[in-house]
Amino acid sequence: MRTDFGFCGTRLRYVLTIICFAFVSCLFESLSAQNRNYNVKLWIYEFEDSVIYVRGAYGERTDILLDSLSLQPDGGFVLKGNFHPGIVVVSSAKEDMFSFVLDKETDFEISIFPDGFYEVKGSIENDRYLEYQKMNREYRLVLYQAELALKEDPQKKDSLNSVVQKAKNTFDTYRKSFHELYPDNMMSVLVRAVSQPEVPEHYLNPDGSVKKETALEYAYYFRTHYWDDFDFSDERILGTPYFYKKFQTYIDKITMQNADSVFVSFKSFVDLANSRGGESYSRYIMELYLTKLPRLPFSFNEILYTRIVDEMINDDYTPWLSLLEREAHQSYIEQIRPFLPGKAFPNISAQTLDGRELSLYNLKHRYIVVFFWSAGCESCKKNAEELKEFYNSSKDKYDFEVFSIEMGGDRDKTQKQTAEEGLEWIVLQANPAQIESRYGLNVEHTPEIYILDSQKRVLNKTVLSSHIKAVIEQQEKFSSR
Repeated sequence: MRTDFGFCGTRLRYVLTIICFAFVSCLFESLSAQNRNYNVKLWIYEFEDSVIYVRGAYGERTDILLDSLSLQPDGGFVLKGNFHPGIVVVSSAKEDMFSFVLDKETDFEISIFPDGFYEVKGSIENDRYLEYQKMNREYRLVLYQAELALKEDPQKKDSLNSVVQKAKNTFDTYRKSFHELYPDNMMSVLVRAVSQPEVPEHYLNPDGSVKKETALEYAYYFRTHYWDDFDFSDERILGTPYFYKKFQTYIDKITMQNADSVFVSFKSFVDLANSRGGESYSRYIMELYLTKLPRLPFSFNEILYTRIVDEMINDDYTPWLSLLEREAHQSYIEQIRPFLPGKAFPNISAQTLDGRELSLYNLKHRYIVVFFWSAGCESCKKNAEELKEFYNSSKDKYDFEVFSIEMGGDRDKTQKQTAEEGLEWIVLQANPAQIESRYGLNVEHTPEIYILDSQKRVLNKTVLSSHIKAVIEQQEKFSSR
């Protein structure tokens, strides 16, 4: 939450503005290079609304409003404009109705009938795409109806299983034939793109589960073969919701969640995409992370961002970045580098509410929580309440103290809130300009929390007090080994 003191560090604001502007500019430049001019006529029979909405996707953004279309005098709707190829969804004000593809054919018509049938003129790609959707919908309907019937009469299990198996065999045969006949159709490309790697049997038990003794080898194999069937040369997949979902799974689920491991996976993806004609994908991910990570005030993200800038902001990986943009990233990581985990935190000195000067290094505890907050900040209040519970129950157990610094500057307001909330830890007062000029620490938002060890080295940075307990307990567990 932004603080109520209205301060924003000049350097940081300038740097982030450049970074964000650069991403938006590059994104639109990238989009316009791949876009085509489309003229699509949509006929939706027995549809009473006079307005429909057409949404698309691009990378992380999966719900982009391309246009709202009004009913024309002839009873149709017209989508006309310059769009990125991919899947688009047509919806009413209440629900999604159907989807179609924007592809090589740019001038076509689609008629949708209330019984689920369709008619396409001028687009073989959409004729095949909608046929696939219809067959898939019919198969799913059989599964749904069988599930309902089984609940009503469990004794029909065998006969219903037979119906389901027949429908499955029919759809599997159709799907296989479709992919063989139309390998370049959007559906075939997407099915291959989202498919999981085939894992060698020696990693698996007879029931399909992973053997414990080969679990690490299996995880490595799965991660390194995760993109085997993804066609990086096909930029259409960027215009669907499926690319970024797959990428998220790759980074968040099958990569060990520490900054070093994530960086290795991130760089491996960029290298792989570049080697397989997927510069659009690698550039998109690079630009996205260079924009997103500086806005996420957690040590994990700052370590990752720093490594990306240190090792990948160069002519090999980011030739499109201007010298000014490169310097902006370099400037920002030099601001955050001194406060990354393992670094000695500065000896901050500030006044207590009764006017005494107190320095951080005067405290002698196993752990110290430096808690920047502002009176009147609701997020700060919530975090203080959560922290107070842990502080009261565990401060002696873990020998930790809270060194809190209120950044709003209104002493009366701070004293009142401290008394009302019953805060028993150290409460000091400073302002952002002092903290930045004296210690180089830019506290643009509150809450901002640093967890330090007994040597005043940073263990972690967060904006959530709930993380404090986890960090301290993890550190205790590590220390006891």
